[in-house]
Amino acid sequence: MLANDLGQIELWNLHMARLGRSARALGYPFPGIAPIAIEVGHAIGMARMQQQQPQWRVRLLLSPQGNIAVTATGLPPLQGLPKVIVASSRLDSQEFWLRHKSTHRPWYEKATKWLADHPDYFDVLYINERGELCEGSRSNIYVPDQGLWLTPALNCGLLPGVWRTKLLDSKQITESVIPATTLQHGGQIRLSNGLRGWFDVVVDLKTRLN
Repeated sequence: MLANDLGQIELWNLHMARLGRSARALGYPFPGIAPIAIEVGHAIGMARMQQQQPQWRVRLLLSPQGNIAVTATGLPPLQGLPKVIVASSRLDSQEFWLRHKSTHRPWYEKATKWLADHPDYFDVLYINERGELCEGSRSNIYVPDQGLWLTPALNCGLLPGVWRTKLLDSKQITESVIPATTLQHGGQIRLSNGLRGWFDVVVDLKTRLN
């Protein structure tokens, strides 16, 4: 989650709604929004006492027992126009865990390690077994189409990100099944995630993650 310099979290209600849905689906006890808000506020307050930052990355973990752990760290701004690459491995569109934001992400381990060594790149994009665009390892994907912005449908295999939900609700984007061949010429597309909002990236087709 993204918090500003005053400790206010953007899209708080959408974050809490998604967390509640996942808790119910996974059978985790949900402690309620008020107790979570107290823990989040405490973590941000402690971080702000130690240093001043224009933005904070707030990480909230809910355990299978319903316990909450929250950390807040400074978030540096993006530099320039970030690049993305496409992974050679395919995602299973029926994978249950893709639809929930969790620490169980074995299919993205290679991407996480690769991105840590390549700071000029923001993300690795994935395709499913049917050759359809899914998502990035830490973002949702949007491609331009005749003046519109399209994003992969949920049944392609992806996380319903909070910014994706906001953009759908405001009718700025439309769900669609997007063939991976849409990216065959590279060029500029957009991504979104809860920390960076909705932003432009450029696709590098010369580099692949195997």
